[in-house]
Amino acid sequence: MRGPLTLALPASLRRLVRVLLPVLVLLTFVSVAFEVRRRAQPAQPGVRLRNDLLRARAFADSCASALAEEEARFRAYDARVDSLRDAVRGYEALHPRGVPADSYPNYLAAFDSYNVAVAGWQARADSLQATWAACTETVERHNELADSVRGIMAQ
Repeated sequence: MRGPLTLALPASLRRLVRVLLPVLVLLTFVSVAFEVRRRAQPAQPGVRLRNDLLRARAFADSCASALAEEEARFRAYDARVDSLRDAVRGYEALHPRGVPADSYPNYLAAFDSYNVAVAGWQARADSLQATWAACTETVERHNELADSVRGIMAQ
């Protein structure tokens, strides 16, 4: 038995309402927030430009420190991959005809570890490169704003 406030909608329409209603509320909230932020902006372009420059500097500094941390993690991972590669080569160099039977289980474990590490290396390298590109963009934006501020101050 249904209560007086229960909607008798088909299941597909109820799912659509459950998805669209929160999206509509979120869009309304974001729209109001953007309007409030726009109205709170200082009217003078110089003040706005200075505030933008301060934010851009903070973003550039934050990005630079994140890039340095990611690069350090990548270098440590790269060193680990190199040490695993050296371990595999060390097993392979034990005998001219191949890895001795008594060392073969350890060799296989090192070889498997190396293969897993190599598979993760490219993803880490791509992530580092993407972070570097994002930071370069952030620094360039900061430099453009700094040039604009210098131009305004020179007038």
